[in-house]
Parts: sequence; structure tokens; C-alpha cells
Amino acid sequence: MAFGAVAFFMPHDIVPGGFSGFALILFRLYENTPVAPWFGPGIVIIILNIPLHIVSWKIRGRTFSILSLIGTLSFSLFLELFIRLNLNYHLENLTQNPILAVFYGAIIAGVGFGILIRRGGSTGGSDMLSSLLNSKNPKLSFGTILFIIDGFVVVLSGVVSTVIASTTPIHIPCDYYPYCYYPYCYYPYCHYVTRFTLALEPALLAVLGIFLASVVADYVIVGKNRAMSFFIVCKDPKTMAKAIYARMDRGITSLKAKGMYSDTEREVLLCVVKRREAIKLKRIVFETEEGAFVFSHNIGEVFGEGFMVPDKGRVTVDKNLTPLVNIFGDGIKIGKKGLLGVEIEHFVVDKKTNKTASYFGDGGIEDILKELAPLYSEKIYSQNHLIALKRNNLLVSLEPAGQLEVSIGEFWELNKIADIYNEFLAELQLVLDSFNLKLVTEGYHPLSKASDMRLLPKERYRLMDEYFKTVGDKGLYMMRGTGATHVAIDYFSENDFVKKFRLANILSPLLIHLTDNCKSFEGKSNKTKMLRHKIWSGVDKARCGIIPNIYSFLDYAKYIYDTPPIFLLDGEYIKDTGNAPLSKVLAHDTLSHANAEHVLSMVFPYVRLKHFLEIRTADSMPFNYVMSYLALIKGLFYSDKAIGSLLKYFEEIDDADITQAFDALVKNGYRATVYKMNASDLYDKLFALAGELLNEEEKDLLAPLRKLVENKKVLTGV
Repeated sequence: MAFGAVAFFMPHDIVPGGFSGFALILFRLYENTPVAPWFGPGIVIIILNIPLHIVSWKIRGRTFSILSLIGTLSFSLFLELFIRLNLNYHLENLTQNPILAVFYGAIIAGVGFGILIRRGGSTGGSDMLSSLLNSKNPKLSFGTILFIIDGFVVVLSGVVSTVIASTTPIHIPCDYYPYCYYPYCYYPYCHYVTRFTLALEPALLAVLGIFLASVVADYVIVGKNRAMSFFIVCKDPKTMAKAIYARMDRGITSLKAKGMYSDTEREVLLCVVKRREAIKLKRIVFETEEGAFVFSHNIGEVFGEGFMVPDKGRVTVDKNLTPLVNIFGDGIKIGKKGLLGVEIEHFVVDKKTNKTASYFGDGGIEDILKELAPLYSEKIYSQNHLIALKRNNLLVSLEPAGQLEVSIGEFWELNKIADIYNEFLAELQLVLDSFNLKLVTEGYHPLSKASDMRLLPKERYRLMDEYFKTVGDKGLYMMRGTGATHVAIDYFSENDFVKKFRLANILSPLLIHLTDNCKSFEGKSNKTKMLRHKIWSGVDKARCGIIPNIYSFLDYAKYIYDTPPIFLLDGEYIKDTGNAPLSKVLAHDTLSHANAEHVLSMVFPYVRLKHFLEIRTADSMPFNYVMSYLALIKGLFYSDKAIGSLLKYFEEIDDADITQAFDALVKNGYRATVYKMNASDLYDKLFALAGELLNEEEKDLLAPLRKLVENKKVLTGV
């Protein structure tokens, strides 16, 4: 790309568009000044790209940014090297024809750019800026933004060429011409003048060059494996399919269709062939049935049997992303009713002192599990210690410092969740009374300090504890002191996942504020609003909070792939992976299904994807508020009307707006302005939309949380 610009474009004052074209225009203006040796076009391109790469690292992630940085530096440094070697002057006689210069320069630029895009990178500049602006405002397409930027550069090149041509002196020969030796000629009419000269030819050639380069790049990216698809409507589909099979050895797919005018069911045949086979297919079709109806489409690329098998250079998606994407795909509920599941974390404390109950020793949490064990069909152990119990739709497990977690689901009817929880609670209460213990459902432990609480005997907790000390200052409090309520919901397609994921992230500040239930912190009364949010924000920014730019299953898989897994499973053992991202850990290895499921559980954003969508925003809270929260989530996330209405209202909301919403709610509570609306009014809107889906019994469940909004309170004040 750099060679094409120097050898073919620069000798004819043609700019290639984008940041490189802008840098070459600037260079023409100061080429003969003392500044030129220090700030060649390559250096200018690097300077212009610095802010873009900083923003890209935050928005697009590590992998894309590193590949783009390599592309930017390579192009810029080679461009600078070729100019300092004066190749643009040494090669100016390579062709005197500007059309040929544009043609060959565009081919070289297009091939280079196409190869870079196929590898998942860019040269920075206008294509990176277009990508970032597109992610910020999806209404503006990538192509539109790129066209505006390149158009601006081309117009600027025409203006600069005109200015240079209009200010360059022109020799007006005298009567002694061609024997005039100006400036030594004394004839009075012999002189140099300047006149306005419209020099648009370089700009027009630049437009042609940009177009040709895009065509070549498209061919390199897509490849030569182009094809055509034919849809065939005929009276006898079976005979037609047999004819194509016999004479072309091409597969046929039968699609069910209905003629709306005739109101009759018909079969439509789909056949994909290489372009050179198109004429033969049409001949076979019309020889078989003269009156067949046929229409075709051009296809950019086809892979599979009978066509091209993708090579490693063509497929830039790492094979280890596939197990993750497969898990997400398996979670799609096609033709099924969406269900809900819930996880509620409890603190087990002494009835009199409120101090945490230890897992170890007589009357500890392990003894509680042993007492309950006969009621459960499955017992789960770690290092010979009982840590979980399971039956039907109920799992009783333990968090790092012995928080008792109850997982129930999945159900559509919320009353079934209530029945299972109440049955569990009745059984547990008998055991707790015998040990003089009780359950507390709050966002942070009511009395004990995190440093006084001992972790469970699980190697994973030890590794996590050590790791979080290296990436933040709140890991100690998160693992030992926090309690939460998580709700699992289903998605019905990848697009449905994207919508619900975006909506849940936007609503996160409101849900966290509404369920704020941290009445104590480290043995003292808590005065910090949304305390659990503050704690999680200081744990590990790479795996907590809001995940930006998730528009597909693959985007989420890449997020997981760029995050350190802390450890991986190795048979019966655990392998410490330190702070290396999963992509580096598995550089020469394959991601197993077990480890794929494991790494998905090792990130803790407010909205987490597994084979379901998990909304992790609420504090642990009394069960009547849990049921109210479940009703709210069900009403919002299983109503197409609610999702559509809210996403339309939140259409312009981005990550910065979500951060501002958190800050506003912490500072002003219900008086805050959130997404351009008063927080109280926005809560009313949410409850109204949720109520439209729910039956009368479930509408009544909304009352506890709705009353908090009416009274301008959160759970910490109840």
C-alpha cells in the first residue's frame, strides 16, 4: 500500500483518500520547508491515529486495536521510508500516464487493504474512524461515513491543487522567445505572472483511484469463489430436480411456498451454482419445462461441498470461539415459552449476635447441609466436604464465604417458584432453629467484617482471591461480604438476545438503585448509596460492570476470549492461568466444552450470557421483594411491546449515558434525571409496561417495589 502511494500516486499529485491522503496533502504544503524532514506523511499519519487507537482500545477491544496498530505502524513507517529514499522522484518516470498510475496504484492499495481486513485488522485512519462512529451511531452506515471522509479529502485535494497552481509563477515569453533567457532578458514584456488555475484533475483521478481500490479490496476480501443462486418455480419439481442432479451434479433444496393470487401450495427449488455454470443450468431448466419461472441472485462467496473449503487465511475467527458460540446458540428457545429462574444468596448468622456462621466446626454450615441431605437426591462434595444439595428444580449451594445460595427454576408461573422456595425455607428453618441460627437477606453482611470471614475449601476460591488482589481493591469485600439476587431469562433468537442484553444493561442503574439493600458495611451502619455497585466497580474492570459493543453471540465470545479466565479445568485438577487472557492461554490448545462453560461463569457483568441471559443487578432481599422483582423482569423482558417501546425510547443511549445514570442515582436518588427523564417517572413507565403482560395475581406481586417508588425509598430505608 505504501509503495503504491509513493510510486504511482505521489508523482501525479493524486491522493489515496482517508488519513493517508490528508497527510499527503499537508506534506505538499510544507514539503519545501525546514519542518518537512521531521514531519513526513508517515509521521503525520501516526500522530493523527493516536487518539483513534486510544478510543478503539476502549470501545472495540484489545484484539482489533492491536491488529489495527500493527497495520497503522507498518503502513506509516514504510511510507515514511520510501519518501525519505526519494522513491517518488526516482520512480516518477515509471509511467507518464496518470490513468495508468491510478490503475496500478489502486490495485496495489486494494490488495494490501483487502489482505489486512481479511486478517481482522485495519490501517487505522478513516476506516477505523468510520467503524467507531458507526458503533456510536448505528444509523450512520460504515460506508456512508467512509464516503463522507474520503469525499472531504478529495475535495480538499482539489482545493489545494488549485491554490498551488494559482500561486505558481508562469513564464510569459517575450519577442525573443525561444531565445529569451529570463530573468536576464531586458525586454519589457518578458516576465513571470500568476493567474487563477482550476486544477481538479488530481481530485478526479483520486475519485477513480478510491473506487478501483475498493473494488480490488472487495475481491480480495470475498475471494474468487463467487456464485449464483437460482430460485425455480415449476409444475413438476421432482422431475426438474432429477434433471439438474443428472446433468450438473448440483444439490437442490426444496422450499415450501404459497401463491397468494392462486392460494395454492407450491414447491420452490433453490440451486446454487458457480457463475460459469449459470448458462448450463438455465438451459436445463427450460429444456425440462419451457414455462418455468426462474430468478437469480449473485452470491459473494460460497463454502461447502462442491465449492471452496475455507482456508485458515480466509477464516479469521479463532476455532476456540466456536464452543462458546455453540453454547449461546443452544440456548435459543425456538417455539417454546420463555421461562425464569432465580438465585437468592443468604447470610447464615447467629440469632443473638448477627455474626456470621462458620462453614467449619460443630453447628456450622456444613452441618446444616448434612442435616438437610436426606431430603435431596444429589450431594456435591469438594475436598471431602459437602458443599451443595440438589433435587428437581432446586439447588442449594454455597458462595465463597459460606453465603447460602438457593437456585430455583426454570418456570413461567411465578407462583411455582414461590412454592419451591417456601418449601425449602420451611425445611431449613427447623435445622437453623436447632443450631440457634437464622437467615439474613441483605446486600452486605449485617455485622461481620470481610477479613474475619474464612473462604470455603475450594481451590477456585483461593485462586480468585489471590487474583483479585492484583486487579482491584474490592475483591475481598465482594467474595466474602456481598449478597445478591440473580434472575435468568430466555432468548428466542440471536437478535432477541441482542435486544434483551442492551435493554438489561440500560436498565441496570435503575434496577440496582431500586433493590439497594446494603444496610451495613464492615460491622457499621452503611451510608453509601448503591454500595454493592461501588464494590463491584472496584473488583476487576475487565470482567465486571457493563460490557460495550455486544451485537452478536460472536461479540460476546470475543469478550470472553480477551478476558483472563484465572484458571482452567484440567480433569480433576485446576490449572492456574494467572493474568493471561484466554486467547493467549489457548494459543496452542483447544477449548473443551467443560472449560467453555467454566469461563462463562468467570466473568461477572451486570448482564451475563450463558445458555440463558442472567440479570445480576439486584441485592439480596426479603422474598416478597424477590417475587416483586421477578414479576417486573418477566413483564419487561417477555413483552415484545415493552422491549420495543423501551428500546425506541433508549435508541440514542450509549455507555457514557449509562455511567451518568449510575452517578445521578447515587447522588440524587429518585430526584435524578435518568436518560432525560425524572427517575420516578421512568420507574412508573417500567411498572406500567410490565403490568400489561402479567396476569392479575402477578400484577399484585409488583406492589412491594412499586410502593418503594411511590414513597421515594429503597430497601435500605425499609
